[in-house]
Amino acid sequence: TWTVQKVDAQKYARLVVRFTNPRFSAGTGDKKIVVEPIAGPKPGPLARTMQPILKELSDTAIVCVISPAGEFSRIELPAKAEELMSVQGDSTDDLFSEPWLKRLLGQCLPALPLTPIKVGAGWRQRFEISLPTGRLSTDWNFTYKAAEKEPGRHRIALTTSVKQQASTGAPAKFKVEAKSSQGQGIFDTAQGRWAELKLQQTVLLTQDLDLFKATYTVTTTLNIHAK
Repeated sequence: TWTVQKVDAQKYARLVVRFTNPRFSAGTGDKKIVVEPIAGPKPGPLARTMQPILKELSDTAIVCVISPAGEFSRIELPAKAEELMSVQGDSTDDLFSEPWLKRLLGQCLPALPLTPIKVGAGWRQRFEISLPTGRLSTDWNFTYKAAEKEPGRHRIALTTSVKQQASTGAPAKFKVEAKSSQGQGIFDTAQGRWAELKLQQTVLLTQDLDLFKATYTVTTTLNIHAK
């Protein structure tokens, strides 16, 4: 849930975000693990690590400051939540840290142009993540397609592209290539928010450890609907 507390003179909005029943899932092929905030009877290693984080996330109010274009300029977490949710990794963005949350929330509510645009015009928003193998950038490319029949609703097409910057001294050669991406959203000017946003992106990940080389196909699906 999103609750607007105030909008200042520069039109920056202060919001409070709360997650209801957050879940973490991971897996390959037919095998999938889903972790929820409430512990099961026999939690495995992943569940024991993630459940305290998910429970704290579900109990925590996250304060966000959003620019007039819709970009998250600042995110505030209580000290207790910051301490618990900081999962350290070498040269990586901490899970549930401010950069991680900015990327997560920014993908739920992408930014918009500050000035009116015409049909066919486009804009871009970049999301970045630090990994042990380097820095990965994903560009979200938006194109305004048309006004819908329902007043105030506008259809926007979305594609993505990825770019990798390898780090020196990485333990393995890691290559990311975009295979396909397709999505679209509906922005409601009457409500001042995204009414829906859908995206499916497939990338190829190639890992070279000298002794062997492995290639993975990873598909990410985003599906957001405003209530």
